[in-house]
Amino acid sequence: MWECPDFFPVARRGRNGLDTSAAGPALKHVMKVSLDLTRFEYYTLGSYSPEKIDLLRSGGATEDPVGWSNESDSVADDVAKNWAGIQTIPRAVWLDNGGRQLVQWPVQELEKLRGRRWKDAQELCKKKGADVAGGVGPFGLWVLASGDLSERTAVFFRVFKGKEKHVVLLCHDDSSSTSRAGVWKPSFAGFVDVDIQKDRKISLRSLIDASVVESFGAGGKTCITSRVYPVHAVGGAAHLHAFNNGAAAVKISLLRAWQMGTPNMNQPTEP
Repeated sequence: MWECPDFFPVARRGRNGLDTSAAGPALKHVMKVSLDLTRFEYYTLGSYSPEKIDLLRSGGATEDPVGWSNESDSVADDVAKNWAGIQTIPRAVWLDNGGRQLVQWPVQELEKLRGRRWKDAQELCKKKGADVAGGVGPFGLWVLASGDLSERTAVFFRVFKGKEKHVVLLCHDDSSSTSRAGVWKPSFAGFVDVDIQKDRKISLRSLIDASVVESFGAGGKTCITSRVYPVHAVGGAAHLHAFNNGAAAVKISLLRAWQMGTPNMNQPTEP
């Protein structure tokens, strides 16, 4: 079943937002639809002809659970807390330089909430451990990790050797995210369109809340959202670790972390 369809223009060049009625050769249109069965959102990028009422597809669809994030625990838990489902962090949307892929990135206003900055990246890089070793990767972050690592959510890259170029995978592994029973703990993954042999580097940005992990790979080319429900890795007891369980050495050239503040929310007024 289709849910929450959306149709909007994006500029071929630049990152400025457009009015939804904008048209012309300087832009493309995006058709987004949510499928209730898969819980993914599908984006199709193409050219829109108002006269033909048609969307000529020119780019591959991407699938990202973004915008609305449903719960992964039980219905009984939803009833107990008296709510279910959240809105994820707002994102800016634009086309990459090639004009073939939609890019998503957290809105710039989010940076105003940055508070204390964590700097001890080298100590984090000394931490090791993951379940499946590889050649290049898995390497990335353990987030919302308990002190004994019995609870942890892995956000990592893995590189495979393809026929023409290396293939990069971004993955959320939620299998050890909580010790609670009755919680759905899936893995989400997406391929990242980068030339790792040429660039020799890849970026990762993750937004971490009490029960939400949002990750943006390669500047927003691949985006993944997970709902996790740790029992022990809560508040001050939640830790962040960098890890590499691959045979190849991986260097973290820059690691920055902030403790986020609370945004000012508009309060509804009585009629």
